[in-house]
Amino acid sequence: MGTQYTLAICELFSPTKHGKTDNSSLDIDTHWMVYTTISLDEFYDGSYNEDIELLRLQDSHHGDRIRLDIIHIDELERGGEVVGFIKTHWLKAVQRRWKNICKKRNTLIRQRGSMTSLQHRQYTGKWPLHSA
Repeated sequence: MGTQYTLAICELFSPTKHGKTDNSSLDIDTHWMVYTTISLDEFYDGSYNEDIELLRLQDSHHGDRIRLDIIHIDELERGGEVVGFIKTHWLKAVQRRWKNICKKRNTLIRQRGSMTSLQHRQYTGKWPLHSA
């Protein structure tokens, strides 16, 4: 069976909020704790926003540490904490790359639509070299 991904509200581990004991996993400080998973129905109707707001009100100093992401859920061996490994960053990287590609293509289309470019193509059969 392959890796399962899910939507979940996660918050960065905080020893004061979540507690840390001798039985806690050693690297728990670096993990995102899974608050709750989100079904597609909850995502589409936006009801998950209530959970995010509730968490932000409880922790007003670190509200930026609470977010909705696509994650891989795992349970840490030593302490049994349920943590999420964020996978959304790969989508953001692909979106940035495609945004740059589309920007270059639109610039080239705009340049080729100019009268001088069209005349150059008509006379030579080739588009003029543009720095795109």
